[in-house]
Amino acid sequence: MSARFEENIALTGILVCYRMGTKDKARPDGKPFNPYVLYDNELEECKKLLIEQKKYLLTRWNDEATLERLLRAQAVWAAPEWSGVYRLIHFDYLDGKSKLRMKHLLHPKEGGLGWVDTWCVTSGVKGSEELELAHKWINFRLKPENMIIVAEEIGWAPTVDVRKMIPKRYVDTLFLNNTDAIKGLYQFDAPSSPEKWERIWSDVEAS
Repeated sequence: MSARFEENIALTGILVCYRMGTKDKARPDGKPFNPYVLYDNELEECKKLLIEQKKYLLTRWNDEATLERLLRAQAVWAAPEWSGVYRLIHFDYLDGKSKLRMKHLLHPKEGGLGWVDTWCVTSGVKGSEELELAHKWINFRLKPENMIIVAEEIGWAPTVDVRKMIPKRYVDTLFLNNTDAIKGLYQFDAPSSPEKWERIWSDVEAS
């Protein structure tokens, strides 16, 4: 599992609320379900599950390189990750460099987390030179040749269409023919009650 406690609690919250039947019902705040807005009874159930989970864990990874090593060594059977790790391993399989085959599940029936990287220029940028520099950086990053590096060397889905510029066998693995795949995933967020979440995590760590 990831070492980030917010991610652990949010993922567990999806499962807890799915089991409790509170995920698809009207929420007390009147808003759609958000795994970063969990109520006390839901957080308590998360704590129970996270404590139960500990006996099955090998480690909590801090970076994708560590997770990739664990998966390639077949030291773990399952792990949540950011798709890039899976893709790099699967690219090696597609290229005949490895016989290791992995399954990737983007949309568990209970629900899953997702995110979209975006770049913004804040309202605090007042000078024309700083603004121009920000735009140049964004334009540099969005060039197809640079998006190919992001896709092939990091394993993240590019934000521009490079389907005709990368090996055809990589296209489906990168979801480039299925950009709607992001729909239905709960986006990364900040906990609505950071103090409560930190207390829950402290209890999990101490148990």
